[in-house]
Amino acid sequence: AILTYLVIMRVHRRLRLQRILQTSSRILVSLKRWHWRAIAARCGKAALTVQAATRRRIATRRWALQRVGVVRMQAVARGMATRKDAKKRLKLQQKRAKAAKETKAVHA
Repeated sequence: AILTYLVIMRVHRRLRLQRILQTSSRILVSLKRWHWRAIAARCGKAALTVQAATRRRIATRRWALQRVGVVRMQAVARGMATRKDAKKRLKLQQKRAKAAKETKAVHA
């Protein structure tokens, strides 16, 4: 939306300048040429600014995605670790239960 707005504004500005140039027919051709050159330079600068902004936005997005990926991987790793711990805990509980049963049987 911002990009289209910028383009439209640029076109409007160019048209306005063109109209001014047409109405003031007393202006010399050299001056007109200079004016167009100035407009072109300004347009070029604006285009470069837009490009830079877009590039920056893309880079930021890429960085954010990478960051999300890293965080997700960490979460997965953590999940795996907790799952392993849970398995160990379960085995330990089963062992203890078995031992308790055996001791009960011995004491009964």
